[in-house]
Amino acid sequence: MSKAELAEAIGNEFRINQNRSDAFDEIAGEILGLNQTDQRCLDIISRLGQTTAGELSRESGLTTGGVTAVVDRLERDGYVRRVRDERDRRKVLLEATPESFDKVWAIWGPLKDAWDAQARSFTRDQLEFLLRFMREGNEIAAKHIERIQALRGQPGKGEARGG
Repeated sequence: MSKAELAEAIGNEFRINQNRSDAFDEIAGEILGLNQTDQRCLDIISRLGQTTAGELSRESGLTTGGVTAVVDRLERDGYVRRVRDERDRRKVLLEATPESFDKVWAIWGPLKDAWDAQARSFTRDQLEFLLRFMREGNEIAAKHIERIQALRGQPGKGEARGG
C-alpha cells in the first residue's frame, strides 16, 4: 500500500470507529436514560473529576444556560451532584456520583478492559506514538469545530448535499 492509500485507510477506519462509537453510545444512552449531550457532559465531568459549570461549558461547547439545564437533569437523575469548593466556598463544583460510576462501568467497563488488553500488546514506543497521534488529532478536531461553528446560520453554508 502506498502512503496515500495507508492514510486513506486510516481515515476510513476512523469513520468506522466513529460510527461504531456513536451506535454504542446511542444504545448506552437508551439504557441509562441519557441523551447524547447529557452523556457527553457526564463523561467530561467524570474525566475531569470535580469541575465548574464554566469549565464544563468550555469543554462541551455548550452555553452556560445549556450547561445549567444539563446539570439540572443529571443531578435530578442521580448522575451528578453540586458540591461547595472547600478552598473557595463561593464556588460550586460538579462531580459524578458513585452511583453514576456503577451504572456507567457496567456498560463501558468491559470495553475499557478490552482496550487495556489490546494496549498491553503494544510497545511503549507504539503507545507513545498513538498518544501523540490522538492528541494532535484532537487539536485538529477542535480547530474544525470552531470552523464549522462559524457556519451556523450562514445561508447556503453547511447544507446537506443531495436532494
